[in-house]
Amino acid sequence: MSYYVYENWRARGYRATIHVGTCSFCKNGRGQTTGTRADNGKWHGPFSTLKAAQGGVPGVSTQPCSRCLG
Repeated sequence: MSYYVYENWRARGYRATIHVGTCSFCKNGRGQTTGTRADNGKWHGPFSTLKAAQGGVPGVSTQPCSRCLG
């Protein structure tokens, strides 16, 4: 299983969300639409473990996706 982290620069509180690669929000780091708008955020990964994903964006608060890791 692979994990991805979406660093969202526009979200309230500037945060990052950890997803399983097969999550419909993630789609293996591609997001819900084709590509990621560079002004909104950035995908990081893949990470092979959840622990690695938790440290994937140093200095940014991470949270699990409520849909795939809830």
